[in-house]
Amino acid sequence: MHGAPGPGMSDVSPPGSRSDRYSVSPSPPENALGPTQASSLLRRNAEVDHARTARAPAPYDPDDDEDNRPTYAQMLSLPQRRADGGNNWLSFLIFVMLPTALFSFYYVAMASEQYVSEFRFAVTETSSHSSPAMGGSGNGVASLLGGMGVPTMTSTQNYIVTDYITSRQAIDELEKRINVTSLYSKGSIDWFSRFGQSNPIEHFVRYWQKMVTSRFDPITGLATVEIRAFTPEDARLVASALVTLSEELVNGIAMRSKTDSVKFAEAEVRRGEERLMKARAAVTEFRIAEGVIDPTTSVVSGNIADIATVRAILIQLQTEYGALEKQNVSATSPAAVALQSRIRATREQLKRLESEVAKERSGNSTLTNVVGRYEQLDLERQYAQNMLTSAMTALDQARAAAGSQSLYLTPYVRPGLPESATYPKKLQTIALIFVSVLAVWFVGLLAWRSFRQNA
Repeated sequence: MHGAPGPGMSDVSPPGSRSDRYSVSPSPPENALGPTQASSLLRRNAEVDHARTARAPAPYDPDDDEDNRPTYAQMLSLPQRRADGGNNWLSFLIFVMLPTALFSFYYVAMASEQYVSEFRFAVTETSSHSSPAMGGSGNGVASLLGGMGVPTMTSTQNYIVTDYITSRQAIDELEKRINVTSLYSKGSIDWFSRFGQSNPIEHFVRYWQKMVTSRFDPITGLATVEIRAFTPEDARLVASALVTLSEELVNGIAMRSKTDSVKFAEAEVRRGEERLMKARAAVTEFRIAEGVIDPTTSVVSGNIADIATVRAILIQLQTEYGALEKQNVSATSPAAVALQSRIRATREQLKRLESEVAKERSGNSTLTNVVGRYEQLDLERQYAQNMLTSAMTALDQARAAAGSQSLYLTPYVRPGLPESATYPKKLQTIALIFVSVLAVWFVGLLAWRSFRQNA
């Protein structure tokens, strides 16, 4: 702490110094001040000195400066860092900005506009199960609905159609009808989007699969097809042709199934006819060999039935006569004489019938064997007849089904004429390209720096 200034000395700092704002006016001689004023002046000078000490910079220490001094290696790498920074910007311009600019120029100034025509469809199948009265299977509500021809969604045919649209066969059919390759080879289409007409058809198949989107939703059972072309008219033309091809495909699948059903039914009818003819021939041969038309209704079987009846009557008469004897009725009584007469007549009738049956038997064959053989042959004939009847009924049903359409392709949204281009999506594509090349450039930059540091 400084003492009070002497007489005639100024406590004001030179002009332009850092302590100008802390300067004070010259003080009068100490002997001119009172004790209170002198004490106040000393306290004021002490505050000024303290403020100067607090605001003055720290004294320079050479040792501290050596810690912050850059090393020799750092001083040598400074130009290299500046060079790397310049190279980074150059690579950014070449590998990021230049490709983005080129693609932007192409999509904005050169890329041909693409129009989309869409159609949606569903393949439905009308089931026509026969009722039990017609020899078909099924019962209850399901059979009733089936017989009424209720349409049902079929996933298999939907998948077939959606896959067919992008196939080589569909392209061949379109080429025959509308010359589809020429629609995508026009000179007005930009070079990158145009298909070279001299290229083989296999290349166009890959090109076609990029221009056509065909998808099926198994949950809703609905299919959607989008066709890209470079004019609205071409897009609708190709889409309409695909609808026609799809309908023909579905009808062909249904007709093939129906044709196979008719052929199978016709084959079953022929088999039934042959079997029935063989069964009838076997019955005819049996009748000729045995000399009877129908053993179950012939004289032999009739006599056998009569023999059984006469035997039953004879047993009854003998029972009645035995009852009279137990009652001690005389054998000469009228009742006993009448019963004896009837018993004798019945026995004579039984002997006559048995004699006739014995005469009608031929060879070693017994009547039982004859009847059994005939029944077996007749059963085979009846079975063949029923088989033929069922086969003919099935043939009639198959022919009726072949004459009706049971599989339908229903385009509930038909192709329309697009009014504005859908592709290319310029802003989205350019942004995607920029982000992609930026990511590749950044990864390459990190890899290069890692290689430089480890080398």
